[in-house]
Amino acid sequence: MKKVFTDGFFLFYTLITYLIYIIFSVFLKKDFSDYTLVVFTLPFIYAFIRIMMLKGWLYKIQFLIFILIPFVISLILVFFKDDSFFQGWEISVSILIPFFLSLLFKSEDSDSIFFSKSIFVKLYTAYGFALIVASIHYFASYNVLESLYLILIAAYPSAFIIIVISFFRFIVEAAVSRFSLNSFNPFKYAFYVKRIFFTSDGIFSNIQQVFGGIILADGITENYFKENAALLDKVLNKSGVSVDNMKRKAGVSSKVAENKELKMAPLKLLIASKCTYDELKMPENLDDGKTYLGLAENNKLLGYYIFDKVGSKSSSSLVKMLKEQFGIDFYIVNSKNKDLNFLTHISSFNEVKLNFSDIVMTDNLIELSLSGSPLTVAWGTSQNIEKADISMMEPTMISITRFVEMVRLSGKKMDKVLFFSYIPFLIPVFAANYKIFLPELSTVSIMLSLLIALFLSLYSGGMKR
Repeated sequence: MKKVFTDGFFLFYTLITYLIYIIFSVFLKKDFSDYTLVVFTLPFIYAFIRIMMLKGWLYKIQFLIFILIPFVISLILVFFKDDSFFQGWEISVSILIPFFLSLLFKSEDSDSIFFSKSIFVKLYTAYGFALIVASIHYFASYNVLESLYLILIAAYPSAFIIIVISFFRFIVEAAVSRFSLNSFNPFKYAFYVKRIFFTSDGIFSNIQQVFGGIILADGITENYFKENAALLDKVLNKSGVSVDNMKRKAGVSSKVAENKELKMAPLKLLIASKCTYDELKMPENLDDGKTYLGLAENNKLLGYYIFDKVGSKSSSSLVKMLKEQFGIDFYIVNSKNKDLNFLTHISSFNEVKLNFSDIVMTDNLIELSLSGSPLTVAWGTSQNIEKADISMMEPTMISITRFVEMVRLSGKKMDKVLFFSYIPFLIPVFAANYKIFLPELSTVSIMLSLLIALFLSLYSGGMKR
């Protein structure tokens, strides 16, 4: 808890001091150069300490360098630049904010969302581009200080901010898909998933009803239909009626206003109860295996929900689709179920060499003894379910398909966000060619980059289910 408190404190401290510096020093031109060195050195020292407390020496050293370089550049600009206002703190300090924020995602000091090969490749790419830009400027101007400042502009802090935003989006999407993340490993390694192993065949016999859409009567809007369905649920829940099961079996009804009665039941039952449906397109076959759940107002059908059933036959289609789309191979361990011929059968994990690009899905994590470092996904009532990397609430192939699509597309999504959010930083880079080095430009670039990253990460598809 002490680490959580100090992490939160330094996040708050850095955010407040950074905003004060941006408002007064950058935009109002107040000179606080005598104080900035002391004020900003403190959070950098704490960041160095926290990095060394994390696990993984190779990653720690590399990440320490990523944090150290902007700090050293700002120190050089403070001590060697004649104009003390030109210090680069508006960029170097902004890197600490996403780092401190990332520490709050987990209370233990076991690892960091930044500590993985896939993430470091993105940081190295950004840093490599910055060195190219700075080198070109140096050979054109032979000005070391301006070139150092360009390294800050070109390399930081876009990549750091976007990685944290992408992790937040990853958590939300996992929750929407009914998965609970117990470690950082899914975010760090699942982008590479190439093989999925099942330790039992129970998941393929589970039947799941999947929402297939709404069919509405003429003149009825989707909002009106949903509002009435919600109103019926609200009235019945207040009376203590268990609504969901009754909807699918016997149906439910209630008088919600003086001249308004709502009914919800399987379409067959509503038709049998003399509900009219002249202005509604009906299914060709009500016994086709799907569930049709209708809603009627005063014995007139407003529309109906469609729920598809997904079982073992549909599971084979989903496995085939994932194989073709993402090149993922599926295995089942020690199973005698001959119907699962769309999976590769192995007798034990000794036949394969597991690594971080594998996912093992199991309903009995306690009995598993796994070599290598695969991601583990567990479900069921096992007390050790939280020890898996991911806990799955709905063990069906539909849920697994959603998860695989999410993790494989998240890496591409992050690259796309990095590309577009980097565009604002081209403004101060271009201005540097004309000897224009304004902290206002760098600050505005950071803000624009953040807005682009937020929009593309959180609102540009992927979060909808």
